[in-house]
Amino acid sequence: MRGRAVAAAVLTCVAFVVGVGSPAGAVTSAKKADACTLITPDDISEVLGIAGATKNEEVSASVPGFCAYNLPGSGLLTVGIGKYTKITKSDFAVNSEQEGAERIPGAKKGFYIVADATRPEGSEADVVIGKKFLVIQVLTVVVDEDPFLELINLAIDRV
Repeated sequence: MRGRAVAAAVLTCVAFVVGVGSPAGAVTSAKKADACTLITPDDISEVLGIAGATKNEEVSASVPGFCAYNLPGSGLLTVGIGKYTKITKSDFAVNSEQEGAERIPGAKKGFYIVADATRPEGSEADVVIGKKFLVIQVLTVVVDEDPFLELINLAIDRV
């Protein structure tokens, strides 16, 4: 199961790179934003109640502006920060119309989807912050809506 979560994260990395145009594009807009500082293992433990998260070095190193944490069992939490480009703008428009997508309270432009029976692959949040694009995913682990929103807002505040 861990292999599937890592494979999903690698696909997410590829999608993130395609979305921002190139790995260099991911770094350009996020000069000081390090995805691994936006959400930490301590945050995952304190906010989501999931202790024991560890950084997945392989996935984190594969794309600039991207960070991944292994969660106990077979879960994975990913964070990406990059440029808000024409491509990510188009993707954001399409993704924000997905079934179950909800606006992030307090965010000028952001949505989240929490995993459930119709979306078992995981929870996701996409947020536009100025010229930056923030993506947070929790794969193969079910998280409650309120703690997920708290984690999203914590990351937004750190961008």
